[in-house]
Amino acid sequence: MADRQLRLVGARRSSWDPKAILIMTLSLVLFILYFSSSPSVDSAPVDEQTDPRPVRPAILFDRAPMRSARKQAFSRTRGGGFEDLSEWEWEQLRAEVVTEFQHAFQGYRKFAWGHDEVRPVSNITNDSWGGFAVTLIDALDTMLLMELREEFELSKEFVINHVDFDKDWDASFFEYTIRYVGGLVSAYELSGDRAVLDQAQRVGDRLLKAFEGAPTGLPHPIVNLRTGVGKTPGWNRGKVSLSEIGSCQLEFASLSRHTGDPKYTEAAQSVYGVLDKIPRANYVRGGIDMWPLLPLELDIKTGTQFSGDITLCGRSDSYYEYLLKYWLLTGKRDEQMRGRYDGARKAIEKHLIRRSASANLAVLATFSLGGGGGTQAVMEHLACFTPGMMALGGCCWLLPPILDGRCQRRLELEFAREGDHSAPGC
Repeated sequence: MADRQLRLVGARRSSWDPKAILIMTLSLVLFILYFSSSPSVDSAPVDEQTDPRPVRPAILFDRAPMRSARKQAFSRTRGGGFEDLSEWEWEQLRAEVVTEFQHAFQGYRKFAWGHDEVRPVSNITNDSWGGFAVTLIDALDTMLLMELREEFELSKEFVINHVDFDKDWDASFFEYTIRYVGGLVSAYELSGDRAVLDQAQRVGDRLLKAFEGAPTGLPHPIVNLRTGVGKTPGWNRGKVSLSEIGSCQLEFASLSRHTGDPKYTEAAQSVYGVLDKIPRANYVRGGIDMWPLLPLELDIKTGTQFSGDITLCGRSDSYYEYLLKYWLLTGKRDEQMRGRYDGARKAIEKHLIRRSASANLAVLATFSLGGGGGTQAVMEHLACFTPGMMALGGCCWLLPPILDGRCQRRLELEFAREGDHSAPGC
């Protein structure tokens, strides 16, 4: 049929149409760009002094069965879990993830080795995180989980020997803790390489300065890596976000456990001591007691005055996530942390879970502290962690099994599944 169409076109035209020539030329150019855009691993090094060793070529899998497996998995799990997937389907899905990671790693190595980021379209580098190779550090544990040992060894060598945090740089206490300390500590736990832990400790010591000079014990959201001077950004008017003070406990506790130095845990735990001093009356708005849910901003000078909305969205989200995970990190022995999460979970169910008017789906609302207070149907994408958090809590049997005649674990898992459908873009 295609040959016949070409013959008919040729019979009607005695010469090439300029438009047809343009289309064919553009198609050829796009074809060449597509197949030349994937960087070759063997030609990847941009600096022989810092990146001398080759990495094995990416494992090439047949993408047709991958697409088939993905399509089958999606269609079979829309209404439930993943229990019915075959081992073959799991293997294909895992293989596709590894292949995509290797593609990204090769592109980073070719165009941005040692830099913080690479822009995927232009391949321009970006060092907005201080130029400490945050992409490599944040991905070290992923390489180990994927059993990409050669990529890990190559990245680890650069991180240990060529990344120096002794720099006059104002660092975000929150971001540098979860990405640099968290990335290095988790890489150490998976590799056992002491050099990785030493680098994590060097970063941790510099970030620990954020607690020094703070009037209440809450860490400054910004700390200079060289001078150790902490401060709050001007736009935040001397306040600190809830997630900034409540998202260091996992990393610092792990650092203390592996180094044997308790100073990291003690500093991180001091945050909860400050929050416990907030008067119960401060939680009441419009006659509604929101305890123990906290708003997203606290005054760093007093530690007891706060402002902003009560939400599970950005600048609050990970505070609640860490309550549960810190309890798990202690081997489920810290009953105080279990109580913190349990109280927050109950308050979330009581005050923030609402039903959408159109589809009757569970959504996570925002409670405004302005005026007399009230619930707003506003749910950002960063709140999408909540169903997973509640599912994890339900699987850990945190609560009594019976709640109003229903299994608490089933209730939390059902909300987790429904909440996932409430925000399909997350």
